[in-house]
Amino acid sequence: MAADQLLFDDGTDPSTFFQKKGMSFKEIVLNYLARMGTIASVEMRGGFWQKTQIIVNNQIISNDKYVSDTREIYINSVKHISNLLFSYFDDDMKSKYKELFGNKEFVKDKKNVSHGILAALDTEYKDKKEKEDVEAKAGKRLQMFEDYFKELNSFLSRVNYLDSVGFTDGEQ
Repeated sequence: MAADQLLFDDGTDPSTFFQKKGMSFKEIVLNYLARMGTIASVEMRGGFWQKTQIIVNNQIISNDKYVSDTREIYINSVKHISNLLFSYFDDDMKSKYKELFGNKEFVKDKKNVSHGILAALDTEYKDKKEKEDVEAKAGKRLQMFEDYFKELNSFLSRVNYLDSVGFTDGEQ
């Protein structure tokens, strides 16, 4: 074993970790892409509080549950698959990555997006116009990540990443 070899805390070699589990890195990526299909196949909307009341021992108890922002779930999924594949990126894909993740207005500035529990509360907005502005920016941010995901898929096609056992063109 080389002295500079990266190891997990328990001393195991990361390159063999998934083989022990029966999955190659490519299979992990393909499984994650399939999961992203499920994530992207729902209505893209902001998060909200679902308020219900239940009666327990003749007392009314409020049961508030936050329903996650599906746009943020999708965006986080795109970030994750991008981070998984980053070390494989060609120059074109690295450029697209820097273009998106360098756009602080829509990636890092949380004021500009409908984000998290606080943004789901109507009281967080000064007025209806501010809420509409935040929602418009959230929609634009989602579109940016959808466009980036298309670029990521084009990259996978360019490098023939999807050519693997169990996945061939024409197979139903």
